[in-house]
Amino acid sequence: MERKDHFSPQVYLRGFIDPAKANDEKPLSVFVLARTRWEKKSPSQIGWRRGFESMTDPDLEQQVQEIVQDSENRWNTIVRGIRATTYSGWPRFLPFLLEFAAWLSIRNPLCRMQIFGDLQSDNSENLLDRSQQDAALHRMVSEFPGRLTLLSSLSWTLRYSTNPAAPIVTCDHAVVLDDLNAERRNVDIAFGSPDAVVVFPVAWDILLLGRRGRWESPCCEIAKVEFDRLYGVMRNSATEFVVSPHEVNLPNA
Repeated sequence: MERKDHFSPQVYLRGFIDPAKANDEKPLSVFVLARTRWEKKSPSQIGWRRGFESMTDPDLEQQVQEIVQDSENRWNTIVRGIRATTYSGWPRFLPFLLEFAAWLSIRNPLCRMQIFGDLQSDNSENLLDRSQQDAALHRMVSEFPGRLTLLSSLSWTLRYSTNPAAPIVTCDHAVVLDDLNAERRNVDIAFGSPDAVVVFPVAWDILLLGRRGRWESPCCEIAKVEFDRLYGVMRNSATEFVVSPHEVNLPNA
C-alpha cells in the first residue's frame, strides 16, 4: 500500500486546535463539504492522499521529502515565536512564513490537477519516458521559486484573534485569493490585480493578508467584518473541508 501523504501538513492543522482541547482524540471541527456538516476530526484524518508525493525517481522523491520535512519541522517554532512577541514582532518571521505559504499553494490536489492539465496539452513534456506523477512533482518543485518571488513581492499585514471561540479558520487550499473579480484560488492573479488579497491562515489566532498596495497597520486584532469575510472566502475556496477549533457560521453551509 502506498504511503499516506498529507498535502495539508498535520503540524499546520494542529495550529487550529483550541489549546483547551489539545489532548482530545479528535480536537478539530471540520466542515466536510461532501456531507455539508461539521464533524470532529484529528489532523491525521484529513488533508491526505495515498502516494501523493511518491515517484519512480527515488532521488527527486527524497529531495521533495527533505524540503517538505525541513519546512514542517520549523513550523511550530515559528508560530510560537510570533505568539511570544504578542504578534507585533511577526515581520521577523515573514521570510519563513512565505516559504511555507508558497509550498502550501502548490502542494494540493487542485494545483496537481491543474499541472496534469498543462502537461497533457504541453508538447514539450515527454510523458512516455516518465509517469505523470513524476512530471507533476518536477513541475511543482520548479514552480516553487516563482511562487515564492510572487508572494515576497506583496505587502503583508497580520490579523490576530485572542479567543479560540472566535477563530481564524482554514481550508484544504490554505493559501487563497480574495477577489470577487478573479478566478477563485488562483494566487498568481494577485500579482496583476491591485484589488486582490492573498489570504493565508497561519493558526487559529494568526492570519496573514497580502496585496500589492500598502496596509494602514502591520498588525492589529481582527475585526468582526473581517471574520465574516474570511469565513466566506474559506468556504468558497474549499473543495473538501474547512477547519476550525469550533463550529462557526459559514456562508451557504
